[in-house]
Amino acid sequence: MYLPARTVRIAKRVLCVVPCLLCAIGLLTACVNWQMSFGVSLEYAMRHHLCDGVNTSFGSNLTGPLRQTCEELQRLEAGFYRKRSYKTNNFTYTYLIPGDNICTNDTDLVILVHSLHNYANRREAIRRTWGGAAIARTWPGRNISVNIKLAFIFGVNHNKNLNTIVQDEHVGYRDIIQGNFYEHYHNMTLKSLLGLNWLMRYCPSAKYLLKSDDDMIINIPYLLEILNHTDMRKGIMGPYNSGSRVYRNGKWSIPKAQFPFYYFPPYESGSSYVISADLVRPLYETSQYVPHIFIDDVYVTGILGRIVGARHVVHDGFAFWTSKPPKPCDIVRDRLVAGTRLTPDSLRTLWSLLQKGMSSC
Repeated sequence: MYLPARTVRIAKRVLCVVPCLLCAIGLLTACVNWQMSFGVSLEYAMRHHLCDGVNTSFGSNLTGPLRQTCEELQRLEAGFYRKRSYKTNNFTYTYLIPGDNICTNDTDLVILVHSLHNYANRREAIRRTWGGAAIARTWPGRNISVNIKLAFIFGVNHNKNLNTIVQDEHVGYRDIIQGNFYEHYHNMTLKSLLGLNWLMRYCPSAKYLLKSDDDMIINIPYLLEILNHTDMRKGIMGPYNSGSRVYRNGKWSIPKAQFPFYYFPPYESGSSYVISADLVRPLYETSQYVPHIFIDDVYVTGILGRIVGARHVVHDGFAFWTSKPPKPCDIVRDRLVAGTRLTPDSLRTLWSLLQKGMSSC
């Protein structure tokens, strides 16, 4: 059979390349096997997830040095993810504004909005839109049958004038909580733990805590519907993160001395998440015996959550901080529980459209 010269040339090249590829694959396999046989460093295993999902105690087919490395990693994790036998954090929470008027004995859901002093316009927008509607049970076209409380939570600002703004809001709205620590991104964990402490002290009858940033809209009726049909015992629900890499450089870096692993445990992103009331005390009390890291969502929902046996209740309706701002139909059609990246003006515009009914959805 006659074959064109071009076809013959291609066939010869393929015949030359294939053995080379097979040789390269064989060499790579041999290198990996050699590395596994003669040892894998703990750092290498952590970087490349070699031990993920491996339980070296129950029938794993791992043998030799890799098994030893995974056992070493398990010992390191067991030593880190535990309550210490001594207090590692002795910070005493006291309140400049306790917010002891906010809750009642029949409160079902508490919304704690983390805000900064200079964002008064964001807080006002929340009060006049979804936050105020949640409290008054006046959601456009929907029914709210539970008792909801809203509060804004702060530390202390170095600028006295900004502290005065928050004091004035407290007088006018009675929805402010202020603790005795300075506002700084390295104190974000203190702010989250202040919220847990406050709930234990001033609102122990609440069933759920919703933590939110101040650039959000929370679809309250949809959230309540989800909670009503979801097993939330020892549950945390929010934007679920798994396999997030730890940064060692930059603003959000964590030194190895504080967190020795390359990946954070699964956690809920701090833009918004819900905590079941039966987790509030275990999380707070455990925090006194586990060294802080300043990334609060990782620390509270990830590290502490793992230690106390919290369940991650996954729901894709919670926007991440990188998500696009929500559209009205995302709320009307219950595509979102929580939307983010809203300016005060865009939140008011969105709310105005929701009030009109959005029949076009």
